[in-house]
Amino acid sequence: YPAKDAREALQACRGGCRRLELFARSAGVAASALKAAREAGVQKVVMHAAKADGAWAPAAARADLALAKSLGASALCTDAFLADDPSEGAKLQAFTQTAKPVKVIIGRRAFDDVLERRPHMAERRDVLNRLGAAGVSAVYTSGGTGDAWTGRKTLKELLLIAKHVPGSPTIIVSGGVVLDRVKRL
Repeated sequence: YPAKDAREALQACRGGCRRLELFARSAGVAASALKAAREAGVQKVVMHAAKADGAWAPAAARADLALAKSLGASALCTDAFLADDPSEGAKLQAFTQTAKPVKVIIGRRAFDDVLERRPHMAERRDVLNRLGAAGVSAVYTSGGTGDAWTGRKTLKELLLIAKHVPGSPTIIVSGGVVLDRVKRL
């Protein structure tokens, strides 16, 4: 469940959600929401990193990781790395090692950018393989279109790659996913 604010996160936790997506930028709000989630038995709490581009991105990701670890989040979603740039592989691997036990997830913005630059299935397979080798546990994607329904053909391709390539990160469908379309997707 993607919580928009602390009150919504608390309601979701009390309502029985199993996974909480936390977009809070305040340590106090995040700590309150995480405490409520733990008390309600929520096992997976994903913190979403701040949006930062360019030279600021790695520093922002490290700061968000420190907050996620200190609060006991199970995963951190970040857009701080160029997911298809082989020269970023060592940096990403070092980040995922530092992050443990917090899992690292590549955000939709970063991964959907890859899909624009890498239109062929073989290229996408290689990117997923490198991400998995670097320790990335999952990627959020809409299939490169901003909306999962529009990107459903690409999503199917990515899900097949992840299923058949050992070590690939989990594909998390995101972007305009609403209840009436879930079954059709």
